[in-house]
Amino acid sequence: MNKRESHRHKRCGGQMCDIEPRYGTKAPSSRRLQAVTTSELLKRVRDNDPALGTVRISPELLNSPIMLDALLRNNTIRSVVFVDVSPKTVSEAAWAKFLSCLFHLPLHSVIAGGMQLPAHFMRHLLELVEYSCGVGRGCKWSPEDSNALDVKAAASAADEAVGEAASSSTDDLKADAALEFFDLSGSYITESHARWLARALFHPRSSLRHVDLSECRLGTLGLQTLLLEESNSSSRLTAEVAAVTELEVLDLRWNGVTEDFGFQLFLDSLEIHSKCITCMLADGNYISSALHQRLVDRKNRMWPIITNRRRTRYAETKELKRTQQREQQAASSSGFVLDLIFSVAAESSLSLPSLRLLASLLHTRE
Repeated sequence: MNKRESHRHKRCGGQMCDIEPRYGTKAPSSRRLQAVTTSELLKRVRDNDPALGTVRISPELLNSPIMLDALLRNNTIRSVVFVDVSPKTVSEAAWAKFLSCLFHLPLHSVIAGGMQLPAHFMRHLLELVEYSCGVGRGCKWSPEDSNALDVKAAASAADEAVGEAASSSTDDLKADAALEFFDLSGSYITESHARWLARALFHPRSSLRHVDLSECRLGTLGLQTLLLEESNSSSRLTAEVAAVTELEVLDLRWNGVTEDFGFQLFLDSLEIHSKCITCMLADGNYISSALHQRLVDRKNRMWPIITNRRRTRYAETKELKRTQQREQQAASSSGFVLDLIFSVAAESSLSLPSLRLLASLLHTRE
């Protein structure tokens, strides 16, 4: 053993073991790995990789102009998960601009739980959700928005958006809206935001099925704003909405509600409409044991129905993917055959004039 080898080795319990890494085996740095991973992700987004259904959005990606360009070229992403977004990591202008690049996507889920977004950030997120579930209009943000950093103005804008959405024509709505799951758990929801969410939840055109608003500090007044009409304190679940609503689960756990009234009135309206399967989760609120038991009983009755519907949708989605894959394979095979005919015909136009004629006819049909 030469000097270099003896320096690289040490006796460990009678056996020789390495104390230095061998030449050429240095592990890449975390920054380099992140760059490689980000580069691969951008390529998959840009190329519409069908296997990339969900994208995890960090502040680094959110601030990347290249990511914005890749998203605008994509039409297959179905789910976005936001992490660590705050005014400290992202400016409001960057946040709004990024969200504006998601409006065209076939989103089925938006996960933004635990970030505690300020009011002016929440506004842009709710616009995306409202549009993606088929209720609101397209992106309304512009860089010249002078009210961007004014919290009171943001709350006022939320109220105005509800009124605008109510009067908007169906031409402004997303035709293929399919947003089913929205997670806003752990955020701070103001009364204006609750009013805005109510618009998306209890609308005949809404595609939302599961909404998680747990630990959002709604309180008694916020809950009533969400579930009840403010003019007469009646349930927002009208007969028209109950007959067609897709909503299955509304998670309202741990919101500091101290009165039964809001939960009770809305639960009464749920039980009146037998076709409606919506159930509420209300653990962690300060409500009576009798009301809590009623909510639990309804969940136990509706959960098997909800589970069966989810299984059916999953099976249908899986079968649709298989069909699309078969069609893509068939199209690819036929394209290969046509290319072969064209290439052979080009090389043998004199010896096989009939093949040349067939190729020209096929090219004309294309």
